[in-house]
Amino acid sequence: MKNQLPKTIILAMLFSLSTLFAACEKPSEASAKTEAVSDTVAPEKATATVAASKPVLTTADGKSSKGESKQSASVTKLDANTLKALNSSLSGRNADTEDTKQPLKPDVTVDPPAIVEQVIVAIPAELDLGTFSTSETGSGSVALKNTSDKPVTITRAKASCGCTTSDFKNGTVLQPGDSTEISVTMDGKGRARKMSKTVTFTIEGYPSLRLPVTANTVSYINLDKEPIQINDESGTTLVTLTALDDQPFTVTSMLPAIADLPTEPASEVQLLMDWDTFWDVVQTTKVTIRTDHPLCKEITTNIRLTAEQRQKLNKIISDRRANGNLPTKDPTRPLTGDQLARYITSGRGSQVLQYIADGLGKYDAVNKEGIALLSVSAEAGDAETASKLLELGAQLERVDRVSRTPLMHAARSKDPATIYLLLDAGADIQARDRLGGTPLSWASGFGSPAGVQALIDAGADANTVDSVLGYTPLVWAAGFGDSKSVAILLEADADVNVVDAAEKRSPLMHAVRTGKTESLKLLIDAGASVTAIDKDHATPLHIGVASNNVSLDKIQLLVEAGADIQAKDASGATALDIAKARSDDEAALVVAYLVEQSK
Repeated sequence: MKNQLPKTIILAMLFSLSTLFAACEKPSEASAKTEAVSDTVAPEKATATVAASKPVLTTADGKSSKGESKQSASVTKLDANTLKALNSSLSGRNADTEDTKQPLKPDVTVDPPAIVEQVIVAIPAELDLGTFSTSETGSGSVALKNTSDKPVTITRAKASCGCTTSDFKNGTVLQPGDSTEISVTMDGKGRARKMSKTVTFTIEGYPSLRLPVTANTVSYINLDKEPIQINDESGTTLVTLTALDDQPFTVTSMLPAIADLPTEPASEVQLLMDWDTFWDVVQTTKVTIRTDHPLCKEITTNIRLTAEQRQKLNKIISDRRANGNLPTKDPTRPLTGDQLARYITSGRGSQVLQYIADGLGKYDAVNKEGIALLSVSAEAGDAETASKLLELGAQLERVDRVSRTPLMHAARSKDPATIYLLLDAGADIQARDRLGGTPLSWASGFGSPAGVQALIDAGADANTVDSVLGYTPLVWAAGFGDSKSVAILLEADADVNVVDAAEKRSPLMHAVRTGKTESLKLLIDAGASVTAIDKDHATPLHIGVASNNVSLDKIQLLVEAGADIQAKDASGATALDIAKARSDDEAALVVAYLVEQSK
């Protein structure tokens, strides 16, 4: 099974991530492919390192291939946490599921069949990069070896934060007994400490391989006070920086700028922190000191605050926000559209209207994504600000860089007030964006049930099909939206067995893969087929068992509704064959359940 996102997910991301279109001002290619994100499990110290996370990777001689697993469905794996992050990013809302029912656990009286064992081993099992300075990078190499008698594809390598990855070729194929050398590099990152990271290798048909990577970083400049404490009595604190190798150096900059910087190089440099200046400019307790020492370019430390000082800091920041003066060099200069948009999204639309009245902003300004203030206020659910902007002359049908109208932005809001406002003003309910999406499409996938109902009541077509993905509002709701939206669309006679253009998948298939359990129940009750097949001959059951984020209760619903456990996909794999490659917490339960049902 190829561990890559199918076209439909990529296009869904493109359809929803307006910022991406705003940056490039044209849609991404529908054929782009992205590696799937694998679940992470705590690393084990074994001959085969079972791995997960992120340092620097450089492949010496990785082979590139597109080999296919013999027993797999063309279904992308995507864990639940990644899906929540995606939905949150796309819709601007918390992707908490509304399903609270716990999956039924099968009565297993014998040990379930074993999950697929790892065949790729890392040599060494743990990589120690040794000791290096905070301004340097440490590097080492690890060999990945295929211990099986079949070719194995390593689809992806991902490293944890603080490190970088390069030259690893996605889709590297290791023949039986072959190995490949991977170079791992870790950045010292400005502070002396013991670093512990992980590199995750996603392997087609097998659990992820996790390689622990450790290192120690040392700072060649020592601070005599760390963290730094504020002296309220004297108003100053003297901090001494000493080069451990006696190398003369100068401090080139300090952020925040709360001390005068000596200009003469020395192996010992003193900085007198002025706390009055600190309170004037404070935004954070982090202090960054940069030097010209060849082995210590940057030092990061923190200012430790007492409870009283923390309260003082919070009050200063709160007062600055309440004051409403954004930091500009010229306080009389008009605010940018981006600044005004941030005010609206933070709930201060009335302040934006005042800026406009005072000549410090324009009612038709746009943010850096090309989204007008009317659309920003519509998506924020701020009907009062949106209404006033319309009175000032804001264009009702002004589109952003991907042709979304203010009504489409309102459709993403959790408050339908702006939907009603724009509809009353005459907004086009059947307008199409660059990908063919309608206001109802946006409301169904990323808005609220109330917004879906408002648009349906206003005459929106529940069976519109977008021009790229071939999604209908029901497909969007089933895969990404609220189950209540699914119910509303079904009541409006949405086609329950329609299939999309990219993968020929039905709303039920999308509900199985990324939707809510309640949405799946509603679709089954509405007559959705549980034996339909997509373009790769995968049934809803194939799709469900192949995905780590799909729980046992969804699998049970499909089987109880008549799903064929023995059906085979295009590669000849049954649901049980595919389930054995899962690596999540419910993998054994799903396998055991399918074994029981196959008897």
